[in-house]
Amino acid sequence: DSVAALLAASPDSGADALLSIDIGIANNKWPGWNVEPVPVPPQALAPYFSSEDPAISGAACRIMAAMMNSLPSAAILHDFRPFIALGLHHASITLRKLSLAQLARCCESVDLVIELTHSTFFKEVAAALGDEDTGVGMQAQQLFRLIARSPEGRNALLMAHNFAALRDVCARSVPRLRVLELLVDLACADGSLLANPEVAVMLRQAGSVQDVLEAVNGIALLATLAAVPHGLHFLRVAGVLAEFFGVLTGPRDGIEAMLVPGLYQFIG
Repeated sequence: DSVAALLAASPDSGADALLSIDIGIANNKWPGWNVEPVPVPPQALAPYFSSEDPAISGAACRIMAAMMNSLPSAAILHDFRPFIALGLHHASITLRKLSLAQLARCCESVDLVIELTHSTFFKEVAAALGDEDTGVGMQAQQLFRLIARSPEGRNALLMAHNFAALRDVCARSVPRLRVLELLVDLACADGSLLANPEVAVMLRQAGSVQDVLEAVNGIALLATLAAVPHGLHFLRVAGVLAEFFGVLTGPRDGIEAMLVPGLYQFIG
């Protein structure tokens, strides 16, 4: 409570207290207090996350990270839900990354993975795939990879409402590419995913979109899938190989002509 009072006292004294705590963390001690670690209420830090002074906002994020890292991962989902929700939507890139990093810690436990995939956080992490910051989007993608490490996580990922959340973010090209990258990685490791009708549809259409750059990226991903026997079998049965050979051997429109170099690389 004394820490919260100091932080809330005034903008100047609160900022000074914040910076002192941050320095204390860096030196493995909390200066001015005899209790270690000092419980800093997340709500006392909240006003500082949006500070225009990067030293202040950075200190607030580091203090929150230190507090959360000192706790068992279960506490993240159970005791820090409001903060995680705040962080995922915050203007601060650092705070968005911090929330995703803390959710990633929950993937150490299958039970917590199941809890995470049944929470509202799943849809919010799916939305983060399309974050304007590339680092945030890639971190969200990595979180889904961690979720899918276990069979339970993969099954949860493919549940109707969860897969719908992934499909919904695919209206834009960047998150769609990240979803496709994720699905190709998972399908290469576990061919049973290709039996899922929705996964099959998304992969089958990866190289058939009208945007040339996106289609080229999709073809490159399908080449990765074709490098494993079950992936090549899927592409053959799904008619993707025949479609690509048709583009190479038949008359081409302008878009198809631009795909030819990528298709030759796919065959090679």
